[in-house]
Parts: sequence; structure tokens; C-alpha cells
Amino acid sequence: MYQVGPYEFTKLDARTTFLDLADLWREHLTGLPELPAAVGAFADVWADATADRIAMAAGEVIDPAAPVDRLDIAGQIAERCLASGAWTDAQVADALGAAWLGLRDVADALRDAGAFGDPSSGTVVQLNRSGGGVPKLPLPVADVDWGGVVGDVQANRRHHGRPWQALCLWDADVIDRFASEGHPIGYGSAGENVTIRGIEWGRVRPGVRLRLGTARCEASSYAVPCSQNAGWFVGRAFNLMHHDRGPVSRIYATVLEPGRIAPDDDVVLEP
Repeated sequence: MYQVGPYEFTKLDARTTFLDLADLWREHLTGLPELPAAVGAFADVWADATADRIAMAAGEVIDPAAPVDRLDIAGQIAERCLASGAWTDAQVADALGAAWLGLRDVADALRDAGAFGDPSSGTVVQLNRSGGGVPKLPLPVADVDWGGVVGDVQANRRHHGRPWQALCLWDADVIDRFASEGHPIGYGSAGENVTIRGIEWGRVRPGVRLRLGTARCEASSYAVPCSQNAGWFVGRAFNLMHHDRGPVSRIYATVLEPGRIAPDDDVVLEP
């Protein structure tokens, strides 16, 4: 287990975080309004500096003219060092901190530049957890710690359960729209922990922060749908909730402050 601040990463968590790093960075930047040049430059400098720091820890150098994203190369280097045992636990934790927590600096720069717009508010409709898999079932109240909803279990840890996937959020209006189109879906069916209403869902994107009851979190990445959710869609068309189709995706979030969430609690988008 690797400790990064209050967050715990298994070896699998660390491996997949390194491999997903470039995608996480791109999701923070894609689809935003035009930003001040300095903000875009900061994000690019952070990405290059992080890639170089990871490569240097492995005794390697990434070609500045590499034809692919340098963060992708750095992620592969880190994953290789992790798999081979070339890094100590402290080196793994240091690289994770540089890579994953560093994304918070990018989000802060975007927030300071006004990229996420004005605050907005909504309401918690339902809280959900399961002993593994979907659907997740309703809860009267959810206690949230650094790992997410207490008692919630992810059956497949290869794609779920990392610290930046501690909470899964989704929009009740999106679910209602799918249901009105004839899809046999309901709140919790697709595995979200917190079902929300009242916030324009396109604004809940990687980088924004939300207060849910007394807990606070930061959205980290879109939740890519998989075949486990095929049963909630006519013709097993589970990719209807992919973020490539617009503001219809579930989203993962990192817990910034543990707390308690109950139905009808306020949800505040506080970018």
C-alpha cells in the first residue's frame, strides 16, 4: 500500500493511475472556454515537468520532440518501474504525489481563471452503495471518508475504487431522460453513489469542486461505461452514457473533506 497524504493506493491503483495520467490531464482541459494564455501555458509546463520528474526518477529522459504525449510515456515508465520493483515504496508514493496531486494545481489554475463559471446549487436526491457491482441500493444516509462511501465495495478494482474514484456522481435529470426514452434504468442502477438534481450537468466536469452535505470533493474524471451497465439500456446500448455524447456521463470525484450526506442535503458547485 502506498500513502499519498490521507489517500491509500494499492499497487494496482498506482499502476492504473500512472497509465491514466495523460487522459486525466486532457479531461481537465478539454471543452473549456478560451482560457488566458498563461493558464494554458501553466498546464503544459506542469505536464512536461511532471513527465520529466517521473522519467528522471527512473533514470530516463523523455525526448522533448516525442511524437506522442509525454505524460503517456511517463506513465508507461512509471508502470514499468512499479512492475519490475525498480522503485522503492517511497519513490512510488513520490511519483504518485507529483502526478496525481499535481493535477489539483492545474484545477486551481483553471478555477482562478474563471474557467468553471459561477457557483451553483442543487439537491441530493438519493445515496447508493453496494457490496460489489451494480445496481447500488439506496441508503438513508452516507458517511464519507477518504475512500468514499463507507461500506461501499467495488467488485472490479481494475477500473474502479482508486482514490480519485472515491465517489461516483450522476444527475437525476439525465437518468429520468433515459427512463422516459424507455430504458429500464433508475437511480443507483449504473453505480453512482450520489444522485443529484438541480445543477446543470455539463458544468460538473473534471476540476470542479462540490460540497455534498458536510463532505467536499473535487471531480476528477468521467466514468467510462462498461458492459456491466448494459442491462439498463435498450439493446444493451450502454455507451449512450459516454461523455463523448455530451453532458450525460457519471463522474468520479476525490474526497477533499470527509463528512456525511443525506437525501435533500444541499449540493453546492463551488469552483
